[in-house]
Amino acid sequence: MTIFLAFVLNFTFNFISVEEHQATSTKIQIYPNPASDYFKISNPENLESIIVYNLLGRSVKSFKDFDQKSYAISDLQDGVYLLQLNSKDQSKSKTIRLTKKCL
Repeated sequence: MTIFLAFVLNFTFNFISVEEHQATSTKIQIYPNPASDYFKISNPENLESIIVYNLLGRSVKSFKDFDQKSYAISDLQDGVYLLQLNSKDQSKSKTIRLTKKCL
């Protein structure tokens, strides 16, 4: 007598498109992207901090002074980074991909 057991796994994935996310939050853009020595922020008024992560998830740099016109990244190696933008009231956070390369 052979007994077969079957397990059914039910997964639900919730996806939100970039367009939907931008429509529901304040639109902030990072430019130029790719960047070589610096990047700028289009709408920094409501930001508390920006934390730069490498693709291993390690924090490699952070910014808290938004009176500047540009933010230096010349000390970072070429590669892809994730910028976590945190709002002043800590209710919103947004992650943007930034590519750093020598031009």
